[in-house]
Amino acid sequence: MWCYNGASQFTANGGRNNIYSNDYRLDGMPDTKAGGDISFIPAQDSLAQFRVATNAYDAAIERQAGSTINMQTKSGGDRYHGSAYEYNQNSLLNANLFQTNLVGGAVPPVHFNEFGFTVGGPVWIPKVYNGKEKTFFFISWDYTNNTDPRPGSTRSVPTALERTGDFSQSFTTQVLNGKSTRFPILVYDPSTVDKNGNRQLFPRPQV
Repeated sequence: MWCYNGASQFTANGGRNNIYSNDYRLDGMPDTKAGGDISFIPAQDSLAQFRVATNAYDAAIERQAGSTINMQTKSGGDRYHGSAYEYNQNSLLNANLFQTNLVGGAVPPVHFNEFGFTVGGPVWIPKVYNGKEKTFFFISWDYTNNTDPRPGSTRSVPTALERTGDFSQSFTTQVLNGKSTRFPILVYDPSTVDKNGNRQLFPRPQV
């Protein structure tokens, strides 16, 4: 089974394969790891520009079946400059999932928060060094805090009654004629399988 990096999943110029047909470069240096995926993904605010080359390759890059993506990062200058950003997603603004809404469940507690900053300018140390027009710096910082119970799929866990072996209130739902209909969940005793493969149900508690 192949495990692909989602950031590498695009096809350019009719490339035969998403990851093996593209080449990634950061500030002119190779940014492609073994297997063809992008190696390092810089923060968006740290990029000054990017270029996607699909033909007319020069001697600086090799020939690719798809494209070569060259990203150029920002740099310092003789004036201080920077930025700050935040992207937030939370349950207060999210719509409910179809499956959760079908059974009357609450909106999943999703909290996604990505924030960071960039700053650049001349190196200046009071009474020691003034690097204006000579020495510059640039810093980029990005942080992601993701609390999401839904990765991969929506899962269920045993209820308090089910943990005690009581499945009398356990149901599955199915939409019939436009109406949600409940069906009891049947739990079989695996130790009662006979030679024909028949099993016996666990006794359902009387309620």
